[in-house]
Amino acid sequence: MMPAESLPSKHSPSRKVSRLAKAFDGWQLGLALVGASLLVVLIVVPRPQMPNEIPHPTPNMAILHELAERDAIWAREVQHRGLPFETRQVGETFRMFGVAAAAQEASIAETLLGEMRTQIRAVRDTDSLLRLRAYQTQDFLRELEAFESTGVASRGLDELGGEFVAMARTAGWLAQKGPREQLLADQPTRRALFRKRWADILHLPADKFGVTLDEERAIHAFLFLHPVAREQRNCLAANEVLLRRVTAFGTKDETYPTDYARGLLLLRLDRPEAAVEPLARFLETHPNGPYTLHARNALRHAQARTFSLLQMTR
Repeated sequence: MMPAESLPSKHSPSRKVSRLAKAFDGWQLGLALVGASLLVVLIVVPRPQMPNEIPHPTPNMAILHELAERDAIWAREVQHRGLPFETRQVGETFRMFGVAAAAQEASIAETLLGEMRTQIRAVRDTDSLLRLRAYQTQDFLRELEAFESTGVASRGLDELGGEFVAMARTAGWLAQKGPREQLLADQPTRRALFRKRWADILHLPADKFGVTLDEERAIHAFLFLHPVAREQRNCLAANEVLLRRVTAFGTKDETYPTDYARGLLLLRLDRPEAAVEPLARFLETHPNGPYTLHARNALRHAQARTFSLLQMTR
């Protein structure tokens, strides 16, 4: 028989602890369920905040590789077989134009541009112009690599790139690597930039000489990352430039989330009332997808900011 002092009474502390434990029995499970519910709410319910990243176009790298391989074949053919006289004349004038452009001799460049376009009309084999572009593209890439190695822009780079180095430096496309500068663009983008410049200068038909959609994607992915000089990227001017580029690119690539990107940029420019429409339109056409949740958050932000501005004006 247990001693009397060891028997618990109805007023003993152990009885109170037992009742307290029973009242909170299963609290771990309840807390877990509440936590899970809160997490679902945080994920599903849009929050009035603005995403930071502008979507970048994604080129098909396999297609860009195929274009590079085809150009390499054509460039080798030019090296071994040459080109018709009329086509070579166009290539030589293009190089003279580049030197004038690099030296900022506008009147000379304009005269050469007119001559070159006249010469193009004399070219009977237009496929030979594609081979000329392929050859000059390869040459430009070699000259650009030499510039990165030596730090010196050669005459050959001026001939083919014109004001390219000066423009790249102004735009913040060159990064310092030791005592040298290096272009931030990768090889497919460099190739696409030159091919686009070449076609634009010669003013040739886009259906045959224009860059492909995947080349446009590579170019604009680069431009979206580097809209203006590095020290100005967060200012209003940079976002205005980016807004124009996003809008223009959206007319070329229907798969790009233009309305979403425009909405974000309008928010950056503190124009929330203008951002509401493209963001709402994007959500209407994209109820599900990789940017949907971000677009909802951005729309809530735009609406909250618009309401706040309206309150301030009252």
